[in-house]
Amino acid sequence: MNRIFIAITTLIATLMVLCGCSEERIVYSGTDAVMFADTLYILPIQDDTETFEIQISSLTPSSTDRTFAVEVLDSRSNAIEGVHYEILSNSATIKAGEVSTSIFVKGKASNIKINEGIGFYLRIANRNINNDLYGDAVLTTKVVLKRSCPYDLEAFSGYCVLTSSFFADYMQSTNMRLLKSEIDPNKENTVIIKNFYYDGFDISVRLDNTNILYPDLYVDGEQVLGHTGEAFGTIYGNGDLMMNLLPSTTSYFSSCEGFMAIYNLVYVNGVGTVGAYTNVVRWITDEEAEVLKKQGY
Repeated sequence: MNRIFIAITTLIATLMVLCGCSEERIVYSGTDAVMFADTLYILPIQDDTETFEIQISSLTPSSTDRTFAVEVLDSRSNAIEGVHYEILSNSATIKAGEVSTSIFVKGKASNIKINEGIGFYLRIANRNINNDLYGDAVLTTKVVLKRSCPYDLEAFSGYCVLTSSFFADYMQSTNMRLLKSEIDPNKENTVIIKNFYYDGFDISVRLDNTNILYPDLYVDGEQVLGHTGEAFGTIYGNGDLMMNLLPSTTSYFSSCEGFMAIYNLVYVNGVGTVGAYTNVVRWITDEEAEVLKKQGY
């Protein structure tokens, strides 16, 4: 997203006021440079009640209120107003002496599917706006509606299945592991995944939902995955197979879909790197786990 607030040293604005006695408020009809504060908004829609702010800015204050109409560009939008979202007002007023205002959008989570890529375009509709310096692009913004789910640490405890690119290299007889996880009683927002690659070796994963749109996970410090003898058939270094997260790729989790994507580096201290691997951990129900147990997992 590109912030488009631009410092302007001088700007002369001609203000005209329509005196409509039959109207309750004065509608601004002069020329001005106004714009959306951002060209892209990504809204994390978790329920049908939360409202989100879309800001409109002017480069200069005015001595009178300025009201601008805002329209949806249906031809460029695939989200349906009234189904996927609601705009609480189709006009916005920048009050006298101020340089910004907002319109408010409410998403309808119950009608938005997980991973559904939908959104709509808004345009400041007044034809008398003078944006010669920046062009018409700043009159338009894209609003993306992303289905999000409330964070619940309990959702990441219990039975889960692990698939990993490590298996193809060093555990060819394994295509999936049925595992179990539990909440760490001593560390906040942390779960322990038992027997991650090899039996008897657990990993500890800390979840961070500060950014609802892009929740992260962390593996704090070095963790032991197993013994080199079990992995490679011989002892290397001190015999410990270690892991840490890849610094170049962000590991993350999804509350909506109940999984973690863990990108790790596997190595042996004092010897070298074994490789970089992708691991997906997906939580399942007890009933699903029982079926997998019967299948030999």
